[in-house]
Amino acid sequence: MNMDIVEAVEAETTTFEQLRRFLFTRAPLKQIWLIGALAFNLIRTPFLFLYYLPVSTRPCASWTYEQAIRVRLFKAAVFNLAFTELSPALSLKPGKDGDRFMCMKPAKPDLYQVEPLGVDDSVKPLVVGGTWYPRRPTMGDDVQLVVLHFHGMCIMLWHLHVRGSILTTSRTGGAFIANTGRTHEGGSVASMVLEQTKASHVFMPQYRLSSHVDCQFPAALQDAITSYCYLTQELGVPGSKIILSGDSAGGNLVLALLRYFADYGERFKLQVPSAAWLWYVLRSKSWTVFNKVSRSPWVDPTNSYRSTSYYNSFPTVPTDYLTSRFGTWGARQYAPNPSKTSLTIRHPYISFVGAAFQTPVPMFIQSGSCEVLSLDIFKLYEEMRDIKGNRAELHILDGHPHDTFYHGKQLGFQDDVAKVTRRAWQWTEEVTRAHST
Repeated sequence: MNMDIVEAVEAETTTFEQLRRFLFTRAPLKQIWLIGALAFNLIRTPFLFLYYLPVSTRPCASWTYEQAIRVRLFKAAVFNLAFTELSPALSLKPGKDGDRFMCMKPAKPDLYQVEPLGVDDSVKPLVVGGTWYPRRPTMGDDVQLVVLHFHGMCIMLWHLHVRGSILTTSRTGGAFIANTGRTHEGGSVASMVLEQTKASHVFMPQYRLSSHVDCQFPAALQDAITSYCYLTQELGVPGSKIILSGDSAGGNLVLALLRYFADYGERFKLQVPSAAWLWYVLRSKSWTVFNKVSRSPWVDPTNSYRSTSYYNSFPTVPTDYLTSRFGTWGARQYAPNPSKTSLTIRHPYISFVGAAFQTPVPMFIQSGSCEVLSLDIFKLYEEMRDIKGNRAELHILDGHPHDTFYHGKQLGFQDDVAKVTRRAWQWTEEVTRAHST
């Protein structure tokens, strides 16, 4: 057992952690904790309003007054999400998404029987849901360009809604353990992508969350393959009209899909997409620490398995809303089942730093300077860029914490995110044009 895993096991077997998981991750104490947390943060919010009035008290000097408050409340939400291990139930019913929601059957069995997709017999390809924006196409000819976006990273922000005398809350999340890509969570992101690019459609799969039973790795990757094959094989959308996109954990999933194309694309005659956009990617080495790459893609979850002191050693901890417990929870849930397979969290389909690969797909990688592991994203970029034939662009948003791509509107960074999305599209056009000539 490697030392990262040993440290994680030791951290999670302390008396406090055992009690927390036993008491506060199940009813009724989970609900009691969350209600108490909501009440506590409502009480202290007025004090935050006063505390952040001087620029000198804000974690990042470039943040506005509103951004400082929003990020601080986000961090509290992430803490409580991880403390209670709160994760949404997934449904294959359309609900409010109506005819924009659809279900995809698994592709040909052969695609899922290669390593590492077929190593755990408890994880099998299943029907996957997904939501179309702005509408569901009737056939592939209706799709001029589709952005296949895999949602990710956490915020578990509390939105308060008053309906009559009932106060309800809704939340979003990520790290392979929360979020669904439905309209109430991903609608604003889809609208922004459609406004800032020439995409005619955005499609967000509702891939399996590792916080559910038998949904650890490679469940999410199986669903990603199902989603891509649905576009190319069932709808008949050519790969040249598809852009892969993923934020945080979704960015990690995009990297895994690109590696799958590199390893098995020719064997299974799979068309490769025209480009990949990685937003705050979570890398395996950053899981413990809680990291990111490409729109803060989760690039290296291995680090999320490390100790709290390791996480707290990063100078950007005060400027990010991620917590060490959230990273550890996500890595623990996503890691391959040790009783079913010899694979570990360090597998090159999970942890990409130090495991770069060649791909014909151009990659636009974005990170924020205030992310805990922004340096990890830069390292991933350098490793991928230095491989002959690879085309990669790194864009760093100054003053941005993790995954403002998905949560920019809630955190107050939406204007910058719109600009960098437009830049991703412009870069994709430039690279595609240059490659064709």
